[in-house]
Amino acid sequence: MSFPRTLFTHGLLLGLTLCLYATLMWLTRLATTYLSIGQYLDIHIMLAPVGFIIAAIHQQRRHNANG
Repeated sequence: MSFPRTLFTHGLLLGLTLCLYATLMWLTRLATTYLSIGQYLDIHIMLAPVGFIIAAIHQQRRHNANG
């Protein structure tokens, strides 16, 4: 049963990505001082969960097709 493994690995990667993003935004002050740049990064970070969900679905489909 690889479904929990798929969820765990992609969930862990998503969590680490979001933590790294939040830390970098805080360290570089993009969320406060450089708001115009920070707004564009906020738009792009919203695509990260979608990308991880799509990757997990494709991985699960490949696993199910191989048996």
